[in-house]
Amino acid sequence: MSEYLRMVDGALVSYQPEVLLTDVQAGAIADANADRDRRLAAFDRFAYGGVLYDGDAHAEVAITLAARSAALGLGRPTFAWRVFDNTDVLLTPTQVIGLEAAMIEAKARYAAHHHSRCRDLKTAIAAAKSPTEVRAAIEADAQSPEFTEGA
Repeated sequence: MSEYLRMVDGALVSYQPEVLLTDVQAGAIADANADRDRRLAAFDRFAYGGVLYDGDAHAEVAITLAARSAALGLGRPTFAWRVFDNTDVLLTPTQVIGLEAAMIEAKARYAAHHHSRCRDLKTAIAAAKSPTEVRAAIEADAQSPEFTEGA
């Protein structure tokens, strides 16, 4: 049974409600922005020196603090660092500073990719001439390969 029914000549008749294209586009653009933001928050790893490191928010703070300590000469001669696969590596202060730079670079590439993808999707949504074209743009975007930085 249809969710949308109306009475016509004493009988219930199903119908599809009319939805304005601008409303469909606005909803799709809001969804695209939310999906982009979820993807940006999902950044969780990056590579440095051939090793995968954690890149989530907690790790980012720890790396930044360690790099700042190393830059100021406040740290130790080596830093024991737990990497993505839960093994430990020893890093010199110079390597810790390099680790932070690698994290920033990887996160910037990741963000640029997802912002670009979202911009392209929103352009396609705005250019759509019907709700069917909006759905087609969303489906085409869903078929795009995932960004695999550091994976």
